[in-house]
Amino acid sequence: MRRLQQQRPGHLARWRAESGNIGTALTELDDILADQVNTLGPHDIATLTTRHNIAHWRARSGDVTTAPDELRQLLPDQTRILGYNNPVTKTTRGYIAYLQYQLR
Repeated sequence: MRRLQQQRPGHLARWRAESGNIGTALTELDDILADQVNTLGPHDIATLTTRHNIAHWRARSGDVTTAPDELRQLLPDQTRILGYNNPVTKTTRGYIAYLQYQLR
């Protein structure tokens, strides 16, 4: 299992979240993010993906106020690293809009 965690660190957390254990998944993703920032740097694509996943699962857990803020902090980095028209960047913009709509 350790080898799987090294190769695809967010997958185990995703499966935990999808099985209903979102709190544990968020804790694992926070730990993964800290490791990624220290080893890969804050602007690595894997680090950006983990940041997006944290915001996604936070929103899915019902925290629709914190998640959009995290995505708004992520969006400038994605735009700079991936580009404005990158599908991942577009997804983040769309998700921000969706969460803002949910707050109405």
